[in-house]
Amino acid sequence: MAGAPSLSVFEWFCVAIVLFATFSLQSSNERVESEEALQLESIQGVVQLSTRSAMDAFGLQGFDVGALASLNLTSTNVVAAPCGECIHSLVGVELQGEVVITNLVDSNNRQGRVEATMHFTHLYEQSPSSFMLKEWFMIRWDSGDATSSIEVFIRHDPPRWHPDTPSLPSSFVETDNGFSSRSGSEVVVQHLNDTTKLIRACLPDSFLCRAASGDAVLTAAYGPRSSSTTISSPHEWVKQNTTNISEPPVETSLGQTLFSLGEEVNSTSSWCPAVFESTMSSVSYEHLEQSVSLAPLSALMYASASIQPLYTPTGEVWTETGFGEVHCSSLISHDGVLNFGIYSTGTV
Repeated sequence: MAGAPSLSVFEWFCVAIVLFATFSLQSSNERVESEEALQLESIQGVVQLSTRSAMDAFGLQGFDVGALASLNLTSTNVVAAPCGECIHSLVGVELQGEVVITNLVDSNNRQGRVEATMHFTHLYEQSPSSFMLKEWFMIRWDSGDATSSIEVFIRHDPPRWHPDTPSLPSSFVETDNGFSSRSGSEVVVQHLNDTTKLIRACLPDSFLCRAASGDAVLTAAYGPRSSSTTISSPHEWVKQNTTNISEPPVETSLGQTLFSLGEEVNSTSSWCPAVFESTMSSVSYEHLEQSVSLAPLSALMYASASIQPLYTPTGEVWTETGFGEVHCSSLISHDGVLNFGIYSTGTV
């Protein structure tokens, strides 16, 4: 197929969530009676993109629903040095490997496929008392003629309780077919043996789906726990002066769809890891709702009693800033503190 689909900031965030959900529902779902601690080594399987939103999440707006995404990913536990304002070292996981999307049919009934290499990293800072302070999601996509990356930063204020427990939560119930989610999209986790799990899951908005014949069929392989690999720390976010900038960016981002935004407001600053030149564009909006929690794919996240991406947006101003192929979005307080940020770059 000539040309891979490009991904907007919102679509990249969806992909990150989907992949992290896949990891989470397998990562630490160990039997309590297990004598040896295991860690996830690989994920293989197929996800049928059976809904319009699932297709759009992979940037496939111009194709019919029903494409197949094949995943072949390896997993590594990672650590990183503290960020500039962090007290504790960062810990997390890194997934990387091949993603192949087939059964693509466009409006002219032409078929095609997309092959890409994907790197996904999740890092977080956690206090000794098991409270999560900051969190990063980073993803890089390379399909040859299209290269994109995104980094999502979250400051948890107040810090979020994150106990380290291997048991499944009450949102799952044990059945004859395995552990099944009580609500939300159906997810069933089965232990094939001590080191292999089979996960069947339905995608959000796939209302007729049942996990027994779900959209996603994934196999997770585990091995002995090993030492973590040291990686580079995430980008340091820098405060940008936007006093003399009035032109809005050409592209919009996640905040336009996900958050409740009001009218444009005057703002003299924004945040971004990149240092912009004088030709940057920027626009700011009032952030209206302060009490809405974002918990995407919560059933999938809880399947391992691991980390659930749960975030209650705090901040008064949503700012979007762009320069060339770089786009930054930030949710900041009136006193200029960065609480949530998205940094994306891409070439097509």
